Order: sequence, then structure tokens, then C-alpha cells
Amino acid sequence: MRGANFENAILKGARFDGQDLTGASFRGADLGPSGFGPVNFSGAVLHETCFIDAILNATRFTFAEFRCTDFSGTSLMHAEFGPRQQIAAGDGCRTDFSHATLDVNAITTDHWGQIDFTRTNFQNVSPSTFSLKGKDITGAILVGANFSSIDMTGANLTGVDFSGANLIAAKLDDAALNGVRLVHADLTGAGLSCARFYGAKGDDKDNPNGKACPDTPDSRDPRKAADLTQAVFRGANLSHATLNFAVLHGANLSGATLRNASFIHADLTPSGTLPAASVLGADLTDTYFSGAAVNFVQFNSVILTRARFNDATLQGTSFNGVIMPDVSFDGSILENVSFHGSVLQQARFTGTTMKTTPDSGGTGVDFTCTQLGGSDFSNATITAADFQAAVMPPAGECCPPKAGFNWCGTIDITQEAYGPVTFPVLNASVYCPNGEVAPCTGRQWIIPGWQTRDCSPPPDHALRTVWSKPPCDAPPGDIVHFKDDNLKSCILEMLPGHPSEVTVQTAQALPEVRCPGRQIEDLTGLEHFTSLLSLDLSANRIEQYALPLPNLQSLKIANNALTLLDLSNTTGLVRLDASNNRLKSIQHLDILQALEVLDVSGNALTALDLAIQDTLIYADASDNQLASVLDAYNPSLDRLTSLSYLDLSGNSLSSVGALSAIANSAKQNPDGRLAFLEVGCNAGFDCAALQLDGSYRALQTSQCAEFNSANNQWVVLKTPKCPTR
Repeated sequence: MRGANFENAILKGARFDGQDLTGASFRGADLGPSGFGPVNFSGAVLHETCFIDAILNATRFTFAEFRCTDFSGTSLMHAEFGPRQQIAAGDGCRTDFSHATLDVNAITTDHWGQIDFTRTNFQNVSPSTFSLKGKDITGAILVGANFSSIDMTGANLTGVDFSGANLIAAKLDDAALNGVRLVHADLTGAGLSCARFYGAKGDDKDNPNGKACPDTPDSRDPRKAADLTQAVFRGANLSHATLNFAVLHGANLSGATLRNASFIHADLTPSGTLPAASVLGADLTDTYFSGAAVNFVQFNSVILTRARFNDATLQGTSFNGVIMPDVSFDGSILENVSFHGSVLQQARFTGTTMKTTPDSGGTGVDFTCTQLGGSDFSNATITAADFQAAVMPPAGECCPPKAGFNWCGTIDITQEAYGPVTFPVLNASVYCPNGEVAPCTGRQWIIPGWQTRDCSPPPDHALRTVWSKPPCDAPPGDIVHFKDDNLKSCILEMLPGHPSEVTVQTAQALPEVRCPGRQIEDLTGLEHFTSLLSLDLSANRIEQYALPLPNLQSLKIANNALTLLDLSNTTGLVRLDASNNRLKSIQHLDILQALEVLDVSGNALTALDLAIQDTLIYADASDNQLASVLDAYNPSLDRLTSLSYLDLSGNSLSSVGALSAIANSAKQNPDGRLAFLEVGCNAGFDCAALQLDGSYRALQTSQCAEFNSANNQWVVLKTPKCPTR
């Protein structure tokens, strides 16, 4: 039957088992089950066979041979492919399931690398039914996949195409992502610690995280760079991730944690109509940017402590107002770069070239109003720079040497002492700290009386003291008093040099505290950490949380013993994980104005007003005692137009109102974002009230519908199913 033509035929219940159907066409055919059973292709040869847009529900393909078989646009609900599958790679072609409807477990993952799953409508994709943890799907095409919250820890994802994929809150820690394509993919809140986008497991100069991340699998193509153009990593955790040579045009890394991440030779620049990568509010402590292209990147409102920009060329880059002590620009070229108002204590500029961009003019490098105590400009070549009102204390202004060291002050964020500036030798005139234009020397490096109006905001331009000699024989300032030794020891371990105490000044400057799994019971002392952006207290013994942390954006306090969670003083939260506690209510959740990711699963909540959380992207409130998620003014969740993932399973809900306005349907609501809904195990829930039909993906995942293979349609149930977990 090679080359046979069955296009648009009605072949319900037909048998093709054992047939050679190479090159045959079943385009548009109805191959659904009949009263005598399903269509059977068992043992058939299906090389380059065409099934485009065919109905193949419940069809049997066990022991069939596939090579370049085209299943695009088909319905394969309840189809059987058997445990031992023969899917071979073709010459320049793949077996194609693009736009097909298929159970995610139908094809074993060892064959995914030979298959095109572009925008496949996968069924049964939920954290409880599907995992790619530790799997190798090298080379898979998963364009547009919806894998929100899926566990891919330690997976080998080399060369996988996730363009346009929804990977919100996915777990990709320790994954090999060499050569991955994440163009336009959404990884908001995803876990990517120790993810490797380039290089091999061994530790070398191009992979400084090798020793810190021993569990990342080996890639088959270690030197293939990743394409992360316009990928969204808002609030993602990329600590110790290796992103060397990655392309990041237009990528969004806002609010991400990137501690010890490596961007060596990565490209974060604009391209065509695409802007430079955004890192607004990111934590880039100890990050490597050596050799990276960061032209025109705006490093504003970020933390760059001990970051390395060695041997890089920076043009038009802005570091205005950034906290970046101990940063290094050794051997780099800086053209029209601005550091206005930044903290650059102990910064290294040895062998750095500072100049204007050719043919652009300007002042070259802007150091106005920066804190440069202890910085090193040895062998720097400076032809254009502005040091007006820059704080650059020389040795003579500081405390006398002790153990060969002049103490000029303490870096707030690290609690480390800094010494005098090592000044550059200038051959060109620049703007000096004292306001003169000259090749600065001697007193020209000193702001008169260490007071200036240049660094105060208009209109008053008040006179400010910008530096003062520290009390040479006095102990450090006030210290933070902790009641819990485990909390204190955790924070001390985070500080360089591991001091014996934490000063209040340092506490007020720290942007992040990470103390999971430390048996902490008492949070006294954390009220001083008023600049915190991120706080991780997961897996401790905490019973109450009510800290006044107005700048906090991310709070992880899962797996504790919480009975009180008061958010009245943390109104800027963007991400909250309070799962697996003992909460019966959450105080002042309603005043959060920017919440995007919410996980309160595994508590004892009886009410949760989700209806007003119109910034939510991801919400998991499963396994509580919820009777309602609505309020008197909002009979539905219509305001949640950004919501992509909603799990309300395991509660006592009767309704969440109609969801047709926010749910995604290619036919009826292509602009809807909600693609995953789970309301199983709500015994009295009214499924019909959702007002969703089978064209909505949210209905397909909700447990409120069953697929009828014979009729090729989804049937809405009266109440949702309650599958065993």
C-alpha cells in the first residue's frame, strides 16, 4: 500500500496493521474508533506517511515504524504508541506533531529529539502527572510549549527549541541548556540555579561555576551558544548559571537573582529594533561579564557587588546610582559610560582605557558624585572623564596605617574596610573632584571640605557632606541584635570575611538574605534589613511573619509552621511562596499592587480574594479549604487578564465564575492568557459555570471535561474529577 491515497476518507475502525504505508496520504481522513474498535496501525511501516489534519483518536500505533511521518494538525486523543517505539530520524526531516493534540506521555522522551512538537496541544501536562527531571531530550523542537511549573531539574536540554514557550515557574536547576533557543519564551519566576547554557562540566576560565555546580549533565554540544533573544526571566533564579556567549538582545532579566552567574562573552546589546537586555532591579552580585558586549545596557537599580567586567568594551552603558563595590573593569575600554552617583568603593580600573566614543564627543566616562574610596586606577589611560564631586580620599585624609593599611571607611553592603584611592596618572585635562579642569593632581582630587551642592537634587541643591574621616579608634557602629543564633550565623556567613557581628548600617544596605533550611525560629533583627529585595526563609521553623520590609519584592517562606502571615508592611511584593504551612488566612494580601507569582498551596486557607489580584501571572492555591476566591464586587476572575496558570484543586469551591474572557482559545479568544486551569477535587464545583467549551485549553486541563474519542469532542462534566495524586 505504498503511496496509497486515502485523503478525506472515512475509515473508522479500519485495520492497517503490518502494512507498508510508505508515502501514503491520510490527509483529512476520519480514522477515529468505530463500534468494533479503534483503527489499527500496529506494526505498520509509516515512512513519510501523511496524516495532516486527520482524526486519529484512540488509534493504535504499537510497534509501527515512523520516519518523517506527518501528524501535524491531527487529533490523537487516547492514541496508543506502545512502550517500545521506533521513531527514526530522516534525511533533513522529522516526524511532525506540530499543532496536533496528543498526550504528553504518549511518545517516550528518548525520541523527542527526532520530533517536531511545534505548538503541540499536549494533554496531561501538570506537575503531578508529568516530569522531565533528569531526562535527555537533546534537539527537541518544543516551540510554544506550555510547561509552566514542570520539573526539568538536571535535564539535558541541549539544542532544544523552546521559542515562545510558557515556562513560568518551571524548575530548570542544574539543567544543560547548551545551544537552547528561548526566543520570546516566558520564564517568569523559573528556577535556573546552576543551569549551564554553555561549556562543559569541568571548571575552566569560560565556566567559573563548574565546581559549584557538579550535578549539571554533560552536553553533546558544549560549545553551542544559547539564543535568549527577548526571553523573559523576570524574578527567575539564575544563581551560578553559566550564560557565556549567550545572545540576549531584548531579554528581560528584571528582578532576577543572578548571583555568581557568568555572562562571559555574552551579547546583551541592542540589535535592530530590539533594545538592550533589561536588568532592572536584578541582583548581579559576583557576576562575571568579562569580554561581554554590554553596550547601551542600563544597569540601573541593580546590585553589582564584586562583579567583573574585565577585558570588555563598554559603550554608552549606564551604571547610574548602582551599588557596585569591589567591581572590576581591569583591561576594559569604557566609552561614554556613566557611573553617576554609584558606590564604587574598592573598584578596580587597572589598565582600563576611558575615552569618548569616536565622533560622538561628550565627557567620556562620568564619575560625578560617585563613592570611589579605595578604588585602583593603576596604569589606566584616561583621555575623557568627569570626576566632579567624586569622593576619592587619599591616604593623608584617612586613619593612620595599622598593619600596613590606611582605613578610609567601611563599605555598607559588605561591612568591609576600604583604603585610599590609587590615583591615575593623567596626561589629559579632565573635570577634577574639586571642580577644576586639569590633569588632576594633589588637592584637585579632593572635594573642598568634603561638602558639595552638586550631588543634591533640585531645586534646593542643599549643601551635603559626602565623606568624613572614620573614628579611627572607635568600634563599628550599632550592631543588630538577633535572638536566633541560626539566623545570625547564616547572615554572617553571607558577608565577606565572616565578621562576628552585623552592623545596623550593613543590615540597612543588604539587598538579599538567603537562609533556607537553617532551623530558624525567631526573626528578630531582620526588621533592620530595610533595603531587602529578596528574602528566602524556606524550610525553617517559623510560626509568624510580620516584618516591615517596604522594598521587598520576593518572599520565600514555604515549608515552615506559619500560622500568621501579615503583609501590611511589604506592599511591593512581586513573588510570594508561602506553600506548605498552617495558614488559615493571609493578612493584607489585598493591598499588594504588583504581585505576579503566588504559591499558597498546602495550607488551611478558607478564603482567598484572588479576584482583585489583577497583576497575577501564576497562582497555586491547591490543597487548602477554600470556599471562595471571589468577592462581593467581583463575581468572576475577569480582571486577571495576565493570568496564565491557576491551580485551585483540592478545595471546597463551588464556582470561580465564568473564565471565557481570560482563557485561551485559538478559535474564540486567541488573546486570552489562561492556558492551565486545575479545579479537580472540589466536590461541589459547578463545571458548567466556567462557560468553557473544548476549544479552551483551560477546560482540557481543568478535570471538568472528558474527551469522547468516538465523537471527537470534549464533554463538560457536572463536577470535576478527583484523580489520585
